[in-house]
Amino acid sequence: MLSGKHKRSLSFLTLAIMLFGLNSGVFAGASREKQAKETSVTMAVIDVWSTLNPFASSISELSGIAQSLIYLDLARVSKTGDVMPLLLESWEASADGKTFTVKIRKNMFWHDGQPITAEDLYWTLKTVTKPETIVSSRSALADFEGLDARGVELSPGSIAVEKLDDYTLRWKLKIPKSAAAMFYDMRSTHCLPKHVVEKIPLAELTTSNYWYTNPVGSGPYKFDSMVEGERIEYTKFDKFGLGTPKIDRFILRMVPQSNLLSGLMSGDIDILAGGQYGTLPTSDVALARNQKNLIVESIPVLTYQYISLDNKGKLNDVRVRKAINLAIDKKRIVSEVLQGEGVVAALPYAASHPYFNKNLSSELDVYNPAAAKALLAEAKWDSNVVLSFGTPAGNAFRNAAAVLVQQDLADIGIKTEIKQFDNATLMTMLTAGQLDLATMGSAGAIEPNEPYNLYNPDGPYCFARLTDYTYVDYFKRGINGLNFADRSKEYFALQEYIIKQMPYSYLCNPNIIIAYNNRLKNISAVDLVNSHRAYWEWTIE
Repeated sequence: MLSGKHKRSLSFLTLAIMLFGLNSGVFAGASREKQAKETSVTMAVIDVWSTLNPFASSISELSGIAQSLIYLDLARVSKTGDVMPLLLESWEASADGKTFTVKIRKNMFWHDGQPITAEDLYWTLKTVTKPETIVSSRSALADFEGLDARGVELSPGSIAVEKLDDYTLRWKLKIPKSAAAMFYDMRSTHCLPKHVVEKIPLAELTTSNYWYTNPVGSGPYKFDSMVEGERIEYTKFDKFGLGTPKIDRFILRMVPQSNLLSGLMSGDIDILAGGQYGTLPTSDVALARNQKNLIVESIPVLTYQYISLDNKGKLNDVRVRKAINLAIDKKRIVSEVLQGEGVVAALPYAASHPYFNKNLSSELDVYNPAAAKALLAEAKWDSNVVLSFGTPAGNAFRNAAAVLVQQDLADIGIKTEIKQFDNATLMTMLTAGQLDLATMGSAGAIEPNEPYNLYNPDGPYCFARLTDYTYVDYFKRGINGLNFADRSKEYFALQEYIIKQMPYSYLCNPNIIIAYNNRLKNISAVDLVNSHRAYWEWTIE
């Protein structure tokens, strides 16, 4: 979040607009009336991004959406596990998977018109890994040779990266990695413009007002303006190397999930962002499908919703955690909350995931309140204990699921008190041990190392407050594998260990419900929900 000196007070006009409400169409209308011939698209998310600085926070889907218009990823990992080049033109890996030679595309430009070269990426990698550089998101580089586990250089300039020519770099890793695993981990590692950012003192790299006034990027759209917590406006970048965007102006807006459908129907919203922060509530799907101006698609994805359990607090007994998992009627959640738009989950890998351990398929149907009560009796659970149960305000699915889970737990003698918090506060409270359980979720990914942050005791997203590094060992051995056979051996064993210890209770894999105005064309909903937003290909009638 912004520090106090960077927060800009809302003007009277902005406050008036906020009070006037979503259905007024003021935001979209005001932008579209600036020029009679200007085209614009408004995309909605249901929570607030934290920063436009890709190195200022750990990986966040919301911040990633806001940044994806400004910065072009080095490469992307598709839903099939293939690596697709973006800012990079190509790469070549050594036989041992530890050395990568990468080439940047030629004729790519920064938003100020300067060419993008290998010097920019070289400078970025060398700079963000310096100990004096104040950033909070460089752990994705921790596997580079010459860096410690935090992604910080072991000695001045020790990161193993070299510039071979104006468009080619070579870097070395401490462990072998497939290209898919490496670029998945580096998905938040964006190339920065050296000639601009080098003017910012290293100690101010995170807090500089530059990121909130005119960040210079490489993506299809340029930053134009921001009203914090409400919207960001962008304008198209005519020299974008993958093709000039067809739409002149792009608006990203924070809209409560309960208001998404009304915004789509009125035309104030053109499209939802996809992912877990940009999906239509299933309760609104039937009505949305009856609207002549909307296209609605329900897409099975790898997203998973789960209950985070505090393994260090009142739920430190594995028998109690297993009882909670057995007590939850997950099929009811899929049927009543998702209206059938999803499937039951048992693990952080959906049953359709290539790395799902099919020997554990029986874990998808374990609802057994009687067995749950027996485990609680064995653990001598005190039925007078009241567990604090957090859920994110504004998230329709998680709020509704929490109520059903609360009922299921009450049936076996576990009392809970549900309280709502904004998403950032909820995560902070979980990692601080201030909540016993909470409804949470993750976007999931084809890369099997995706859940690592949930299981790394030293990481910022270990909501279960684990102290057991066995999970980390499985993940590390898994990521070292260069083929499916080697990797699956470790990830299958990891899943067996998760079932044994039950650090989290996984609920379901909801479909992502994408809805957008039919005046938008060339939209790939499948790519959208898999975090690839080819904005430059979109057109509008």
